[in-house]
Amino acid sequence: MSQFSVRFARPSDAKDLLRLEKQHFPPTVGQPHGGYVYAKSGILQTVLNEKTALPARQITLVAEDGGKVVGFAAASALKLPGWASGVSCSSMLLQYVAVDISHRKQNIGRELVQGVEERALSVTPEQAVIVAHVPSAQAKFYSNLGWQLGKATYGFAWQPISDHLCADIPDPHLGFPILASKVLRPEALVVTFPFEDLRRAPLLDAALALDSKVKVGFVNRTQLPDSTHQMISFALTKAVH
Repeated sequence: MSQFSVRFARPSDAKDLLRLEKQHFPPTVGQPHGGYVYAKSGILQTVLNEKTALPARQITLVAEDGGKVVGFAAASALKLPGWASGVSCSSMLLQYVAVDISHRKQNIGRELVQGVEERALSVTPEQAVIVAHVPSAQAKFYSNLGWQLGKATYGFAWQPISDHLCADIPDPHLGFPILASKVLRPEALVVTFPFEDLRRAPLLDAALALDSKVKVGFVNRTQLPDSTHQMISFALTKAVH
């Protein structure tokens, strides 16, 4: 049994991170690939530096065994299409979790994910939810960590107290048919709920689902910020046409 440790990544880890990224997240035939994050040398000094990365809500952790990097996990602020700001201040996306085959079944993945969760909570008082797009083979891993697994064709939405409505959906066309989510700070949320992915437009579908919950009294309309009321009105208009 190895004796591993988990720490925030450093610029000197870039070569190992790129190796792991290429090994565990290679291009797949027929699926788009956004390029390798750790090949972008211009951002590494910022992303792999805890003092600059955490305030920007960029988290990269590495698992080290005997001075060798044997796994990593990375998360960033969740980008939300459909809003001018483009980024939610209440949520993060767990982008990567990978452990070398020779070091699996040693709880390294668990320690990496829990380390990301802990650091996410330290970033801002508004941080409430973390999500991940995962393949079916990893469903049990996330379930064992206390994450909620969405049903096929369903997304997950949450209404923060101090932020606009947020929503995300799985990416089956990219090989990630499951949306996993975990509420990190329940007191920062008005409501969370699943919704059916009907249009590949998560905020619109979530807004319509939220409107239904308001109408039956499950959610108090006065708890919703103006931005969410605007999104509901926009979604209702789109649904008519």
